[in-house]
Amino acid sequence: MLQRHGFDRDSIRVRDCYGWTHCKSAFCIKCASRRVWKQRSHLKRELPALLEVAPSRQLWFLTGAAEDGSDVRELSQAAMLGMNRIVRHPRLKNRVISSFSVLEIAHKTNRVDPCCHVHTLVVTEPMHQGRHRISEREWIELWEECCPRPRKRDPTVPLVRSNARKPKPNLSFVAERVPRTAQDIAKVIHYCTKWATPWRIIDSYRTLLANPHLFIERINALVGVTRFSGELHA
Repeated sequence: MLQRHGFDRDSIRVRDCYGWTHCKSAFCIKCASRRVWKQRSHLKRELPALLEVAPSRQLWFLTGAAEDGSDVRELSQAAMLGMNRIVRHPRLKNRVISSFSVLEIAHKTNRVDPCCHVHTLVVTEPMHQGRHRISEREWIELWEECCPRPRKRDPTVPLVRSNARKPKPNLSFVAERVPRTAQDIAKVIHYCTKWATPWRIIDSYRTLLANPHLFIERINALVGVTRFSGELHA
């Protein structure tokens, strides 16, 4: 299939990738899993070490979504750019210590087009109270300011929830403070590196292969199943 679409070199590299060799092709399931597993191991070492420096440090889990659309390359770039701008925004000045971002493309059955979104783990100085606190409404407004193409929302729906336990559907941005327990930290790390297990990548590839043109476009646009960025990127 790769040869039919002009990826002759990748076709040969993937075919010959076995054992301890690594072809490093974006289309290779084994090498994609290896890259994500390497990132997971790196995060498991570095994140707890950063938090242990001071008991006041916090870990935040951010998720920002671009609008749904068929142009995966442009929307994924918009989502990554938006998250990079947020962690460097003046509103978070002197708060952010280090961050790690991962891009995901979700194509749910109840939607026509895929959704490009970014998950980010951010180690910060205290920002849960006082002048450094950012409300849910402010997070969403920051995202809409920073992302060139944020997920569209109904302007008639108020951003302040009447019941915090029942989140609104399709929020464009969500920020959650992660407890400092080893179990909670490991949980968000595993969530951000879900493709470290080959069966997850196989499942994603199999879904995309129902449409070979979509498979080629998606993997070639992302240079794999995902993208990583941030200071904590191995």
